[in-house]
Amino acid sequence: MTSVFIIGAGSFGTALAQVWSKTLDVTIYGNNNKVIYEINNKKTNEKYLSGIKLHKNIVATNNLSEVKQSKIIILAIPSYAVKEVLKN
Repeated sequence: MTSVFIIGAGSFGTALAQVWSKTLDVTIYGNNNKVIYEINNKKTNEKYLSGIKLHKNIVATNNLSEVKQSKIIILAIPSYAVKEVLKN
């Protein structure tokens, strides 16, 4: 299955992941370990998208180098954070 890598585990990134995960495997990158844990273990992201059960095809990571394994990359972070995230 084709994979999508979404940089950003906030509201926008999580909502995009939910939509894409209906037909593709999705990995979400984030820097908040609590959010990463919750997405992977509870299939929720209450901080940014409360009340939504996330699809089983969504996994989260704090390892940006995993982006190399994906065919589709989506940048879903606030503009002020782009420089900091992409320099990693």
